[in-house]
Amino acid sequence: MMEEKKSYESIKDISEKPMSERIEVRDKKGKLKIPRRHHLTQEELEKINEQKKTLSPIGGDVFINPYVRKGICRFTVDALHELGLNEWHNFIIVRDKIKEIMTNVKDIQGNILWEKFENKKPRVNTGKDYNGRLLSTFTTLQRLNHDNPYGYKLSQVCACIDIRADNGTFQYRLNTKFNSREEVFPITLPKGKRGRKPKNQISDTK
Repeated sequence: MMEEKKSYESIKDISEKPMSERIEVRDKKGKLKIPRRHHLTQEELEKINEQKKTLSPIGGDVFINPYVRKGICRFTVDALHELGLNEWHNFIIVRDKIKEIMTNVKDIQGNILWEKFENKKPRVNTGKDYNGRLLSTFTTLQRLNHDNPYGYKLSQVCACIDIRADNGTFQYRLNTKFNSREEVFPITLPKGKRGRKPKNQISDTK
């Protein structure tokens, strides 16, 4: 059985079901796929809200990363959080913070996660090294709808990642200044600049 896919909102309920019970839907290219869950369930969201109340009973600016799995999305958000909420940071600064965090985390086989990420063989169709993959991660986390809205969880906690370019330098911030999910609207790069390497800031220094 299959279902036409119009937006992520239309298949949220399907994505919450066990994999064996999810029906196929069509992505924007017309291909049939089993939808992945990119949102927090109501129970998960309520848990985060309770944690925020515990950490800040007087209602201060508290952010809890909605990404739990030990993947690049989680560590990218962690890095921007540690560097300072609502502050702009150059790519190299953010990259080195991600490296610092991931160097202290290992998988179940004992492999250091940063080394795995850094040494991952580039895909044939993109040829991106670890810098290129990080650049793509930032823009990927700005997706709030369509097939794979990786930034949906951020929007649920009233946050997003903003990107700007200044004289060839890409800058990023974790924006938590929103009062509701409906207000969330990431600052993005013009289409022609997305995914490009910034001219003045990527170094081979590891």
